[in-house]
Amino acid sequence: MCVADTRKRRKRLGEILVDAAVLTEEQLQTALAQQAAGGRRERLGKMVVKLGFVTEEDVAISLADQLGYSTVDLIEETAEPAALSRVPRKLAERHQALPLRVEGNDVLVVAMADPTNVVALDDIRLTSGMRAVRPVVATSTALEDALNRLYGSDSAALEMVEGLNDGDVSVIEEDDEDLASIAEGAGEQPVVRLANAILADAVRSRTSDVHVEPERDSVRVRYRIDGLLREKMRIPKHIGPALISRFKIMSQLDIAERRLPQDGRAAVRIEGQEVDLRVSSMPGMHGEVIVMRLLRKGTQRLGIDEIGMAEDSLETFRLALSRPQGLIIITGPTGSGKTSTLYAGLTEITDEVRNIITLEDPIEYELGGINQTQIRPKIGFTFARGMRTVLRQDPDVVMVGEIRDQETAELGMEASFTGHLVLSTLHTNDAPSSVIRLVDLGVERFMIASSLVLVIAQRLVRVVCPHCKTEDEPSDKVMRLLGLSRDDIKGATLMRGAGCNVCEKSGFLGRTAVYEMLSVTPRLREMIIEGATETKIAKQAREDGMRTLREDALVKALNGLTTLAEVLRVTPDAELDLDAIQRAAVGDFSVPEPEVPLDIGLSDLEEGDEAPLAPDLEPTGDATVLVVDDDASIRELLGVLLMDDYVVLEAADGEDALALAKKNRPDAVILDFKLPDRDGIEVTRELRAAANTRDAAIIMITGVEDPSTEVEGLLAGVDDYITKPFDEDVLKMRLSAAVKRNRRR
Repeated sequence: MCVADTRKRRKRLGEILVDAAVLTEEQLQTALAQQAAGGRRERLGKMVVKLGFVTEEDVAISLADQLGYSTVDLIEETAEPAALSRVPRKLAERHQALPLRVEGNDVLVVAMADPTNVVALDDIRLTSGMRAVRPVVATSTALEDALNRLYGSDSAALEMVEGLNDGDVSVIEEDDEDLASIAEGAGEQPVVRLANAILADAVRSRTSDVHVEPERDSVRVRYRIDGLLREKMRIPKHIGPALISRFKIMSQLDIAERRLPQDGRAAVRIEGQEVDLRVSSMPGMHGEVIVMRLLRKGTQRLGIDEIGMAEDSLETFRLALSRPQGLIIITGPTGSGKTSTLYAGLTEITDEVRNIITLEDPIEYELGGINQTQIRPKIGFTFARGMRTVLRQDPDVVMVGEIRDQETAELGMEASFTGHLVLSTLHTNDAPSSVIRLVDLGVERFMIASSLVLVIAQRLVRVVCPHCKTEDEPSDKVMRLLGLSRDDIKGATLMRGAGCNVCEKSGFLGRTAVYEMLSVTPRLREMIIEGATETKIAKQAREDGMRTLREDALVKALNGLTTLAEVLRVTPDAELDLDAIQRAAVGDFSVPEPEVPLDIGLSDLEEGDEAPLAPDLEPTGDATVLVVDDDASIRELLGVLLMDDYVVLEAADGEDALALAKKNRPDAVILDFKLPDRDGIEVTRELRAAANTRDAAIIMITGVEDPSTEVEGLLAGVDDYITKPFDEDVLKMRLSAAVKRNRRR
């Protein structure tokens, strides 16, 4: 008897349910008619339950009895990693089948809601490489829950763990006495291996921060690479608490305390490289959120001529560092590379005849030949107290990690009066505003004018990937927003990254800094004492030769290091001096080639070969995003932000949005809550009701922080909710994650 004949005579699900007397022939025909009438074909098992003819348990028990299979409780029995790794998530979800275990060496046991589906059984057998597939019966709801729980991108975690050697990651100076009181789950070998695998993979991927974020049905793990967050994997919800406890144990945090934020540190050795972890835990809606900053000890730091400064800026910085006394301030937001610039400056002037002392919180990198001190505010050792002590240590150069208050600022300036060179940082948007910030802290203007030598404002822009760079033709919109014409960029080398496996399809690999250098000239000193405003100080600085952050970034874009869209994204708006840009564009920036992830091994690739694609990578492709906002500036901003990765459509009101959505079938909609003709909730309901947009990812943005509005939006079908003013990087990454989630459905 051939296999084809066996399949022809095999009963289908509806026949089995009728034969088992749990469904009548009339009910079966009704269910089949409803199934055929639906816009999306629904499984018969779900349809008869939906119509109320039977329960899920009735279907499962009847199938098992009629076919001679056993039933399985997926709450009591979970899947083994070896079985899960045999069947890809998409295949398992398509056939609603969950691999449970491997029996012997060649039989895969699979839980199914419909074991009569011979096509599914064949697909699973061929994909898994098993000799046979043995089905067991489970309810549809239990299968959906188990698939979401166990296949939350868990394959990436499994591959990561399998590729890790036991000796690759070790904790340095871990307290064994504390480990004796650990919860059992956090000490189990699989959880330890998963935590180690995440850290090892993060280091290989050039990650600066790892985010572990519990959600309703899974735990999301994201890496910050080149300043932007990327979702790396989702792990099963039930593993989350043990994984988070493991990270807390490593960083000496109290695993019993889950209601209050905690901060800790850990030192680990990853593949022979020492890495410091700064760990922060914070209670969230679905559990504790862990964020870990990775600081690589012994990493080769950039010299002063390798940090991306143009020749004239580099000369200005070197001149300031050569002075015997004075105050140098580096300013910018968190994560803009201020510490790296400080370290590069200190490395430049380190020698045997100078006593250099730093006050840091925390000490991010060890510097040879320098006395580094860790600030500890919890025990009263603040920057101000540290400064008073440092001045009794006979220093030549003092680095203060950050000026946070009046006392620290005044002590730093007094130190510069008494023959010391002082370097520090501030948090301001640009260089001229640093003067006003010091005044706001309560520092006398004459002290600022007498001590301040140089202010450097900086940002980090992504560098075009050298492995896939190609010529770029900027859009008219980007040119208009930057205030440029086609003649202004004639002859420039504009480049963009096409996207390759080395840069994980982003088109960028690594970052470099852009700078704004304000040298305090005699005229500026007079203006500071006279009480000049920030605007007047900025105007005088421009007359003295200062290039703004945007102008310096444009110089790098014109030389092909970054893109015009990246310049627009990162730098604040400013009036352009095109002559200054053209003069600087011929300089040599000496930007180092971006570091390639350690696990790619480009030297082993033949010409024309591609590096292996990361296992969890799902490029967005030519997805279409509909931006709906009555504010034209918001539409323009989002258009520029998303243009490299998406086809962007724009609508100013709900009516136009619905018409565009009907015609173009967008993959995602970014929707303002308040529109001229209707609110975003109403538009969301209509989008969800329409056949061609019911599966689109919808992100709602609003200027009102109202939990009830957010709940109403989520109930209407919104996937994500962001409050204005929003972080552009966060919005972009949330959009990418939402599109990927919906494509997996």
